[in-house]
Amino acid sequence: MEKESKRKPRILCLHGYRESAEILKKLILRWPESVTGKLDLVFLDAPFPAKGKSRLEGFFDPPYFEWFRFNKDFTEFYNFEECLEYIEDFMSKRGPFDGILGFSMAAILCAAIPGMQREGVALKKVPKIKFVILISGAKFGGPSFGVPKLAINAFSSPINCPSLHFLGEKDYQKKDGEVLLECFVDPQVIYHPKGHAIPELGSADILKKLIFRWPESVTGKLDLVFLDGPFPAQGKSPLEGFFDPPYFEWFQSNKDFTEFYNFEECLKYIEDFMLKNGPFDGVLGFSQGAVLGAAIPGMQRDGVALTKFPKIKFVIIISGAKFGGSTYGIPKLATNAFSSPINSPSLHFLGEADFQRKDGEILLECFVDPQVIHHSKGHTIPKLDDSNVEIMLGFIEKNSTTFKQGTSLSTV
Repeated sequence: MEKESKRKPRILCLHGYRESAEILKKLILRWPESVTGKLDLVFLDAPFPAKGKSRLEGFFDPPYFEWFRFNKDFTEFYNFEECLEYIEDFMSKRGPFDGILGFSMAAILCAAIPGMQREGVALKKVPKIKFVILISGAKFGGPSFGVPKLAINAFSSPINCPSLHFLGEKDYQKKDGEVLLECFVDPQVIYHPKGHAIPELGSADILKKLIFRWPESVTGKLDLVFLDGPFPAQGKSPLEGFFDPPYFEWFQSNKDFTEFYNFEECLKYIEDFMLKNGPFDGVLGFSQGAVLGAAIPGMQRDGVALTKFPKIKFVIIISGAKFGGSTYGIPKLATNAFSSPINSPSLHFLGEADFQRKDGEILLECFVDPQVIHHSKGHTIPKLDDSNVEIMLGFIEKNSTTFKQGTSLSTV
């Protein structure tokens, strides 16, 4: 029997106004498997059939449902108590649940649940919720909404329950969402540029956007698959303000890059993904992903990592470095990765203004016949000019018998 400590957090997911569990499931499962794979998500239809038109008609098939009803001014609420009893009954039968996730109408409802449980007026037959995830939420008693009787004291004191809030730049309910933040002791926030919607997530998406600035003459010859790192970022990303969160890491290290954490877990995560979604012929990595990607051929050669599938045939390294070079120490599994020259074909991107350029030049010496694209930029994924397109196409043509699929390791 699986140990309790390894059980995935079980989350009850509640859909938006005049939507359905099936719709919410489709939207949430667009999120990276690195996120959804860590959660036990359970989707529930609301108890009442929609009494009016759904904004999603024509996009998603009916039926549509509502959690409760209200008048046009949002000052009177109907079937609110019945809704809570319905949720409580479901949670009693299908739980225990650790957290709840709500979108739109359900996010308003979910935001009030910790307070109502604290006050002992709702969901008394199930354990207290440990966390809430609120997408396009609002506060009962805030700028736009009145207060159902059972939720009168839900926000009478700060909510200690951990909370993650999604705020969309173009969401008509953004102001309500900001007011709601003030009700929680330590709210975490994901900002996104969209409206009243469930945004897509993932730093793999960042890499995808940057790579697909390259000409179609290059990307069209490759089957690129993008993967998020397995661990949420533990610090500030240099791309905050340019690309939306969340951000991820492949592994962690101390400040001196002499000690590494979760490195073995990272490799197992990549191996599992490649087994499920392969076969893959090559690996492309940027920055931390490039440091990792450069060591993979040697670790496979030594039989210490990624041993459950065929050896990688080529690597594309953008702003990479060598474990054991001038800046980085060596994780245990990569101790002998560069003990002998790497025969795997490799293409390296070196930026004139890249702070990691020296490390990249050292890495070149580890490969038997490295191909190089020089560019004038810094620590970034550059656009390709005509001469670099020619080098890229030459690398593809030279290794045309191996270029069937490629996987991109995303990090920034």
